[in-house]
Amino acid sequence: MWLILATVQLTFAGTALGLATAATRVYAVTVQAPWLIPYEEDLPWMIPAALAALAVPAYALSVFIEWRSLLPFLPPSSRPRALRAVALANIASYALLAVLFIATLRAEEILRPIFAVFSPITNWFVESAFALAQSLLGVGPK
Repeated sequence: MWLILATVQLTFAGTALGLATAATRVYAVTVQAPWLIPYEEDLPWMIPAALAALAVPAYALSVFIEWRSLLPFLPPSSRPRALRAVALANIASYALLAVLFIATLRAEEILRPIFAVFSPITNWFVESAFALAQSLLGVGPK
């Protein structure tokens, strides 16, 4: 999902519009959520907002995939009830993720040494994702 959203964003909405107005700030953390423009001083609020925006399609995709995987095992009369159950279970898991994310943001100073351990892996992932997106778009490295 992220790769598709990032590719679409880089193709159609990759231009930085700035953060001067409320509309451009909303645009920067919703439409451009998969690959944030590096407004360095604003990233502390942009990253959580972008994650919240990305949670919406992730939730929808999770519900769709899980519900579709159940269909072969359900009689047609049980399918609407199964869809509600899957949706509620995903709401519960996303709520727990939100609580954990908020706790992580509040404990940033305590967790900073742990985050530093994962920095090389994170950097490799970001560089690899960017290289893949460039190759899919047919754009060479700058």
